[in-house]
Amino acid sequence: MMNKKSRCGFGWLAAGLAVCLAATSCRTCHDVAAEKDLREIMQDSTLASDTSPLIQADVQIVAFRLKDVEKLQLAKNMTTKALLGLWKAGKAKLVATAFAVAAPDRETDVRVTQEMLYPTEFNVQVGSGGCFAPSHRAVEAVGIPEPQNFTMRETGMVLQMIPKIEETALITLSLRPQWITFDRWDGGFLTKLPFRQPVFSVTSFETVITVADGDTILLGGSSTPTSDSKWVNVGFLTVRKK
Repeated sequence: MMNKKSRCGFGWLAAGLAVCLAATSCRTCHDVAAEKDLREIMQDSTLASDTSPLIQADVQIVAFRLKDVEKLQLAKNMTTKALLGLWKAGKAKLVATAFAVAAPDRETDVRVTQEMLYPTEFNVQVGSGGCFAPSHRAVEAVGIPEPQNFTMRETGMVLQMIPKIEETALITLSLRPQWITFDRWDGGFLTKLPFRQPVFSVTSFETVITVADGDTILLGGSSTPTSDSKWVNVGFLTVRKK
């Protein structure tokens, strides 16, 4: 697997749609915290022992047309208010939602991801002698690759958050959003057999922000071209006291 990383404020990543190998599959993974019953979270002993109000973090992934986002960028109006205005006007669509409940000063994760399963090694039978060649060696023969040693990589948005309730009743958030995007299949240095490996891009940033109860903030996003148009998936975070 090849991986490249970049760190920036609001990077827009472009990842082309690809046809998966027969040995590759994708399945949707919902946020683990969102699958828990809220009452179970409230009864958790580590949270129940804290008398401070809990913080609920709601994440919404909304798809906007890339041309609309580019217009906002050119007008220097890439703001939460402007994007929410496009959504309210019907120029965007909700893609996914997730939530988590956390105690103040404790880290929590909110994940809106898909799991991509792919093989990292192959055995290939070459010639008539039954010899097997591992995938890390270039072979100049025609054979049938047998995928082995599968691994899983999440793609989508992962938000790490530490909330703190100030004496003024405002909420301070230490945030680290990550957008993990599948870019393409890469053939590597094998020239005769299609032992391709996925290439991922990771865009992340860290910030500390203070908001009021119920405020919504922008978390950046990633773009994915489709067959007939281009869309940008943008993340929004709303925090409120419980």
